Amino acid sequence: MIDAPPLVVDLATRPELPWWMTGAAFGPEGSVVVTVVLLVGSIVLAVRGRSRDHGVIAEPTEPSA
Repeated sequence: MIDAPPLVVDLATRPELPWWMTGAAFGPEGSVVVTVVLLVGSIVLAVRGRSRDHGVIAEPTEPSA
């Protein structure tokens, strides 16, 4: 097992916080904090993905008769 310090905030060691904020037995992955971060990240990626052309150049096609 790797013993590494938390990067931002260690919610698991804060017993005064409610279970829905720390994730309780599920760990931080089950908390509302992580859910909000993932939702915001997904929305940002979805919006930015639609607004970029990703470097694809469409070649003109000849109209079919």
